[in-house]
Amino acid sequence: MSLLSASKRRCLAHAAGAFVICCALATPSAAHHVWIEQEADGKYRLYFGEFAENLKEVAGKLLDRVEPAVRLQSSSGENPVQTKRRTDGIDLLANLGTGESFIAEDIRYPVSERKVGERTVRSAYQPAARFVPDLGVRKPVLTLDVLPSDKTGRFKVEFRNAALPKAKVNVIAVSGWSRELRTGEDGTFDISLPWKGVYAIEVSHTDRVPRQIDGVSIDQTSFVTTLSFTQANGLESLPRPPSAKPSD
Repeated sequence: MSLLSASKRRCLAHAAGAFVICCALATPSAAHHVWIEQEADGKYRLYFGEFAENLKEVAGKLLDRVEPAVRLQSSSGENPVQTKRRTDGIDLLANLGTGESFIAEDIRYPVSERKVGERTVRSAYQPAARFVPDLGVRKPVLTLDVLPSDKTGRFKVEFRNAALPKAKVNVIAVSGWSRELRTGEDGTFDISLPWKGVYAIEVSHTDRVPRQIDGVSIDQTSFVTTLSFTQANGLESLPRPPSAKPSD
């Protein structure tokens, strides 16, 4: 489903004996996320859209809504990474070594509102991404983080530095091949990755604990994080889907 159709939907539902009007939201559909890829020339770029559909939002439209802070994580700590915006993404002006990661998190995406009867419900959306050049063990640092574990084919999801059980996970190959699953009680999941090429593992979690953002009361926050990497071994990948049209 495209972001455009999702953002323009309006629904009328009946709840607790009263009609609830669902207003058009500023928050993107659950499928939208940020992810990082290494390009053919070795440079790294962050995208906003839908990895499975090869949908990359563009400048002057929805790409302008994301303002991720990007850092390079290594064994010695974290350092900010300079970025440069381009038409279809954001270039990361740094290189990665073994055991390092690019991590990106946007904590200021526009808050959305909807009316539930006489009550205004405010929802925040927090997209994040991690890119790794290898599947060695890393330390969780993102609010919602997905990382390689110490066992081949096993990954783990943590929320606020604690294992997140029953989290929804979508594992996607660059061809659009995907598998959906849930984490176990220890926050881990096992997946066989049959193809060569780029993968993005997307995990989502809704936190319904109220909080404040710049003095505004938020009722719930939707976190969507991706872990991306390139796998050298496996079957030859099917072609990437044609580029999808960016949202208006």
